[in-house]
Amino acid sequence: MEGVSLNDAATISGKQLVLNGAGVHKRGYFKAYVTGLYLPDKRASLDAINKLSGPKRIHLHVLRELSGSTISSYFLNDFKLVSTDAEFRSLINEVGSVGAIYSALPRVYKGDVFWIDWEPGKGLSVTRNGNLMAQGLFTPYLATHNSELMYQIFLRIYAGAAVPEELRRNLLGQSTSMSSSAQAER
Repeated sequence: MEGVSLNDAATISGKQLVLNGAGVHKRGYFKAYVTGLYLPDKRASLDAINKLSGPKRIHLHVLRELSGSTISSYFLNDFKLVSTDAEFRSLINEVGSVGAIYSALPRVYKGDVFWIDWEPGKGLSVTRNGNLMAQGLFTPYLATHNSELMYQIFLRIYAGAAVPEELRRNLLGQSTSMSSSAQAER
């Protein structure tokens, strides 16, 4: 998709995941990133994914340069859109922490790869180009929050009801309409 190849599998802490689906995520009129969803076993709905035990990964391959503050705004707006008021209030510290991490990035470049991983017992972690994200130059901030609800909301941001249907169907493995082979057949 968009010149980006995703692996068929990924590994988190020695556990093998399979690519459930992938698609191109747009922001307004432009293509922002290729998104892949990796799970222990393929699932076709968010409810089934949330019931699935084991680690999970949202893979983002950035397609255009953006400022960190823009990424932070996207995250905060998306989080508010897909969470209830009660969920937002209960996770306000985590939301603020993730927003601050993204805001601290001067730029996100075309080709950057982000992984948003969930590991039961370890929590949520966010990496950029294989490196755990940090806040500030010398103060490492482990982007880990032991909140499964937080990860479920991340899943809603990338594959939930507010996402365009074609992208959601691709991530849930119900379609491959965004793959380069499907595009070539059109």
